[in-house]
Amino acid sequence: MGNYSESYNSFKNAISKLRASGEKKSAFFGIALNQMGLSCVQRYAINEAAELFEEAKIILEQECGPYHPDTLGVYSNLAGTYDAMGRLDDAIEILEYVVEMREEKLGTANPDVVDEKKRLAELLKEAGRVRSRKARSLENLLDGNSHDINKDGIAVS
Repeated sequence: MGNYSESYNSFKNAISKLRASGEKKSAFFGIALNQMGLSCVQRYAINEAAELFEEAKIILEQECGPYHPDTLGVYSNLAGTYDAMGRLDDAIEILEYVVEMREEKLGTANPDVVDEKKRLAELLKEAGRVRSRKARSLENLLDGNSHDINKDGIAVS
């Protein structure tokens, strides 16, 4: 309906009530955070959206696992938000993971995979890079303190 301010206020109220009731660790709460983040994106409140998506990501990883469609959806939303914030490298890393997981789970011809691959290609083009096909662990991908690995398999700073 396009009334994002009203939906934002409704989600804000619901999130406050869920926090107060101790419902802060359920998949439902993670999904509600994601939806509120989407309303923030529509209202151009990008920094708030990123915070909500980051919180939703943590909850859904714990409650549903990193490969669950809802978790992958939050990763995708977070990648788009990071792109809007100018955090292109972070957006690309997350989107590469999402594309890899969706290809693995849904197949390369699935329309959702095709759309995500197009988004990734646009980001890579913008960054002057090509798609990396090497496998990455989710831990390293989403850990802001991850280290590079040298040829001997040793983490380096």
